[in-house]
Amino acid sequence: RPMKAVARVLKVPDGEPGTVDYGVTVAETVFGWAQPPPDERQVPVTTSVAFTMPRDRGGWPWQDALRRGDVSAVLSLVEAKLDDVLRGYPAHTRASLEDELRALMVYVDAADDPVFPRDRKDHDFRLVGGGRLLELLDHDFTTSFALRHHERGTRQPYPLMLARLDGVLRIVR
Repeated sequence: RPMKAVARVLKVPDGEPGTVDYGVTVAETVFGWAQPPPDERQVPVTTSVAFTMPRDRGGWPWQDALRRGDVSAVLSLVEAKLDDVLRGYPAHTRASLEDELRALMVYVDAADDPVFPRDRKDHDFRLVGGGRLLELLDHDFTTSFALRHHERGTRQPYPLMLARLDGVLRIVR
């Protein structure tokens, strides 16, 4: 009887199940056979497809977490930054910093669209700290990431620096 196998590369929004119902197919390859029967085929059999990944890979994880109002995701993403603040300012406690972040989330959540849109052509990210940190700035020296003031709609800078920790870019400052 005929048989078929399908392999897909999907672009799935953060927090959604990794299935075709929730994602967009970026690439797909199909291997199928009608004759001879599968138990008589020579294996291994390979198939491949070449494709270009879309340039827009979605929002930054912390941008998406802020838009969703997901406090636990934001806390997880800024954990290294909080650790750094605690080392530099020992009068603070983890609980006080988390409370400040929760208050910011409530403040941000009051805006219709709490995160200012980013435009890739404006970015001028810079390696600092001996090449160990990535500072997220735009050509005009403003922060690449900004929150929207919930009453005035004005841009509220949110400076970020990233570093690779255990192979993953994390917010550290």
